[in-house]
Amino acid sequence: MILLALKHHAMGCLPTFSPGSEVAHKGLREKSPLPTSRQGPHCPMLTGLISSWRKLKSGQPGRRFQQRAARRRHDRSSRSLIRRFVEPASALILMGLGLFFCLVPGPGIPLLFLGAAILAERSRPVARALDWSEMKARKVIAYARAWWRSAPVRKKVAVVLGGVLGLVGAGFGAYSSTFGRE
Repeated sequence: MILLALKHHAMGCLPTFSPGSEVAHKGLREKSPLPTSRQGPHCPMLTGLISSWRKLKSGQPGRRFQQRAARRRHDRSSRSLIRRFVEPASALILMGLGLFFCLVPGPGIPLLFLGAAILAERSRPVARALDWSEMKARKVIAYARAWWRSAPVRKKVAVVLGGVLGLVGAGFGAYSSTFGRE
């Protein structure tokens, strides 16, 4: 429990304590190092990420990444010189890892999207590309939902079975390429 509290402290999170919470430790009773509120610890980094996600989500579809880039452009002058270089570098590293993990088993596509979203804050063309891809993805999802609602059960079963077989095949291929004998 103490290690968990130290981990929260190292991450910049400040745990909240309840005055009456105690925990037995080596026969002694001491105050609990763990937060007791249902909301968890107050973590500025996590709070900032949640706030940033809500602002992005509330933006107008098809313009939200460009709007975010414009907001960040105004805030850029108050940032340190190191942070100005670390953000795009981390975005490029995430995108590189995403490409790597698209070729080998791993979380490739989410890393690509995360890196592109970070890079979109710095680059108008990337922000426009993400807004364009969001609109195309929305059209594909709307078409898929309409098809799914109107499709007969046997077609739905065939699609689900095909998806499961595809995942099993991809898993087997990843396993045999990683652990298979030559």
